[in-house]
Amino acid sequence: MPSARQHVGRRCSSVLTVNMPVPVSMRASGVRASFVTPGLTCRALPPVAYRSDKSSTVAVPLDYCKCLGVQHSTSQEDVRRAFKRRLQSPPDVNYSEYALFSRAVLLRHAAEQLLSSDHKQHQHGHTVNVGRDTLPPTLVLLQESGESQLVIDLGQQWLEDSPDDPLADDVAAAVALAHCDKAAEALQQDSSVVSEACQHLEAALRGLRQHQIAPQLQQQIIQALEDFSPRYCLELLALPLDQVSKQARQRGLVLLRQLAFELPQEVSPIGNDRETFLDSARRQMTSQEHLALDRLVSTRASGSLQHKLNTARALVVTGYEQLSVATMQRAAIMYQSLAREAKGADYDLRVERAACALLLGNASEALQLLSLPGDGDTG
Repeated sequence: MPSARQHVGRRCSSVLTVNMPVPVSMRASGVRASFVTPGLTCRALPPVAYRSDKSSTVAVPLDYCKCLGVQHSTSQEDVRRAFKRRLQSPPDVNYSEYALFSRAVLLRHAAEQLLSSDHKQHQHGHTVNVGRDTLPPTLVLLQESGESQLVIDLGQQWLEDSPDDPLADDVAAAVALAHCDKAAEALQQDSSVVSEACQHLEAALRGLRQHQIAPQLQQQIIQALEDFSPRYCLELLALPLDQVSKQARQRGLVLLRQLAFELPQEVSPIGNDRETFLDSARRQMTSQEHLALDRLVSTRASGSLQHKLNTARALVVTGYEQLSVATMQRAAIMYQSLAREAKGADYDLRVERAACALLLGNASEALQLLSLPGDGDTG
């Protein structure tokens, strides 16, 4: 199976970051700066993005070593090499010029602190107050350092507070990459379970689509979700039957419908294993979920003999659970139709039809179906 990183892009490795306020002269210069890697795609922002209002700040944990991706005991030469390497390798997700420029300033500040005579005091994490406008580039570095959950928490709050800010695309991109990192981490911890990874990938895709950014990353995420979708569907349907899991199970039913009934066989991730996949899904479904699926599938798909049989069984169970004679009668009618269709096929429906008849109080019909002698009126 392809690795998560192949699907969702390269996971960058260093920088738990913070943000020292970017000097006004650098922020307002409008210069593209040698910090920005030549040829890297980036967006220009209108001047309104560079506000001077710093009244709102947030405390962010900072570790200069993580900013540069070096060990606490590293040499000064290694610090210089790490700074140059990190500076020349920013994430290519269409960050704005401001984000890339500010990221470079933050990297330089981290390197200067580690190269200073009292650098040992900077080798361990501490907290820095980050201004509102400097939080977006700080999130870029935090994501590169692997502080995924922190980026998600801070970034989502920032986006809720400032959805129309010109810097919002930078924050959304950093949050999406953080979700991709969390997906990769979940798969590395347990590759047999994909639901947590898929939920992070879906969150990443929603953010990217909302802001209409990073189309290449969007396509990678879509491909990963398609690859994982059969396992994701079965894991959702296997969730407990409670209110907490109700919405997730409904999501599983939607995926089941798409995979088994809507997508052509040649493009569906389940390929030729449709019936095997459906059997696995049915074992996790309640009778009511099966009937809900029956209402959702297309007319062509529901012509399957096996699908009709499972629908009849679901009607029997639902009728019994709800004490509904009408539902049980629907099942009996469906069984009659199936008996005609099943002639010549490897199906023997007599026992199931007899059970349905008994539940409707028709003992004589049940005995007749089973070819047993007896007085039907005595039950």
